[in-house]
Amino acid sequence: GESAIEMNIRALGYYNQGEYDSATLYYRKALHIDPDDAEALVGAGNSKSAQGDYDSATYFFDRALENDPENNEALYGRGLAYLNRQRPADAVREGKALYELNPGYRQATLLIGDGFFDLQNFDSACYWYEAGYRADLR
Repeated sequence: GESAIEMNIRALGYYNQGEYDSATLYYRKALHIDPDDAEALVGAGNSKSAQGDYDSATYFFDRALENDPENNEALYGRGLAYLNRQRPADAVREGKALYELNPGYRQATLLIGDGFFDLQNFDSACYWYEAGYRADLR
């Protein structure tokens, strides 16, 4: 039979072509082979997010983070899913966790900024957007 790695490679190919249903199918096949495969869990989460299914996306990101609480891609993906589910305070929390792991990580600063913006805390939003800009200048 095919390996989880081979399934992930096929899934990524579909994902990159915008064929998210097929990508999810192959990520699920990888998870059938290895239920804890971080790449498949994050990939399935990203595929579900790309389709606007943020609840399913969060499920996959949660599973990835159960196995590895410091998985950057899963933290970021779950943070974006929270933003899209109108849960900006959770997005800020996720972004801050990501930022603590990777100070200066621009995606984390933008996630935090977007969360504060959605909370209408514009001073904090500006602070974090500027932090991302400063990180880019380094």
